[in-house]
Amino acid sequence: MTTQTGTVTLQGPNRSYKMTATCTDDAWNELLDGTNGLKLYEIARGLPFNAYMGNYAAGSGVFRIRNTQTNQIKCMGAIGVISKGLEILPLIAPFTVQENDTIELFTTVAGS
Repeated sequence: MTTQTGTVTLQGPNRSYKMTATCTDDAWNELLDGTNGLKLYEIARGLPFNAYMGNYAAGSGVFRIRNTQTNQIKCMGAIGVISKGLEILPLIAPFTVQENDTIELFTTVAGS
């Protein structure tokens, strides 16, 4: 099992937020704002998002936006290795951040 830095930057019409964490492989890891360590809903409540970019230093992963009270998953997206470059991708289902929404990243180490 490894741990590496994982990031997802959510982009909306007027703002973007870079969320980051040291992720443990094969587990869901909560990402926090890279500037002040706050949860997604604490910094972006009421803001819409329609695109993202993400990376993981040692493999790949999938992120999800999940409401911690209802367990509803609002959207998901895939991320990959940093060396492949950063590409802005559209979200399949754009969403607006609501109370108790968090962003979580599930990572898997690259094969050798």
